[in-house]
This record gives sequence, structure tokens and C-alpha cells, in this order.
Amino acid sequence: MLPSSVVGTAHLQSLAHELEETSSLCVLEGQDILYVERVAAPRLHLMNVSIGNRLPAWATSMGRVLIAQLAEAEQESFLERVQLKRYTEHTVADLDALRRELDTVRDQGWSLVNQELDEGLRSLAVPVYRKNQLLGALNISVQAGRNNPEAIKQILLSKLREAATAIADDFGGRLA
Repeated sequence: MLPSSVVGTAHLQSLAHELEETSSLCVLEGQDILYVERVAAPRLHLMNVSIGNRLPAWATSMGRVLIAQLAEAEQESFLERVQLKRYTEHTVADLDALRRELDTVRDQGWSLVNQELDEGLRSLAVPVYRKNQLLGALNISVQAGRNNPEAIKQILLSKLREAATAIADDFGGRLA
């Protein structure tokens, strides 16, 4: 996992500036995601999250990316301890539905959470890998009124993946 947020700062700043959206980097710690870096968009978002804040991993795009990448036994242990609750009418608060969502996230390699943790907020996340080592997760948060889910995937996913690769390269040197 990322021991320092310094590795991703420049990439998050570039991503937030280019897309005019908030970008964040986190790691999984217990049942939560822990923010290790965050660069806010020039506009206000509904959620005010800072470095060091924690959110329930299962209800966030970054958390779902990280949980989906766990070994099967680790993922099952996580799910046995999770305490689901409904934050909005959109929240996936059923364990079987969450398992299906995690399977989808693992298969596609990204997660889009649509107003599940906070009304009016969508977030798209990808894992940050260095070879076979999962370092963390990177996301972009957008206001729901600015882009629909399909547009978010079409416009933001490739940029997010590029930034995740650049962060991984900087973490341990560019791979040959």
C-alpha cells in the first residue's frame, strides 16, 4: 500500500485541474477507506473530505475497488464483518447485491458509485497497481447534475487509468 501521499500529489493535481473534478487517493484500512491524498475541484462538492478521513469502504467507489481485489478468503472475512446501512435511497444495502457488485467491479477493473453515500455525488475509481502489488485506489468525484453515469465512464475512465499508471510508475520507478 502507499506509505506516503507524496507519490500521487502531482498526478492528482493534474487530474483535478484537467477534469475540473475532485480527485482522491486512498488505501483500505480495516472496514474503511483512508484518504491519503485529495485535491479538490475548483467548485464545491456536497461532501467535505480531507486527508486522514475515513469512510465505510463498501459504500464508496474506491473501497469497492479495493475490496474486489482482495483474495477470496479476505473478501469473505470483510463481508462477514460489514455493517450495511442505507445512506441514500440509492445505497446498495443488501449483502447479496454487494457481492454481485464486487464481482462486477473485479471483472471490469473499476467502480462507479452513483449517489449511494451522498445524494448528488457520483464517483468513479480504479485500482493503482504496481506489477501485482495493489497500492491503493484512485477516484474522481463529480456532481450528479454535471455528468450522467455513461458520460462519466466515457470521459473520465481513461484519464483515471492513465493517472493510476503514472502514480504506480512514480511509486517504484517506471516499469520496462
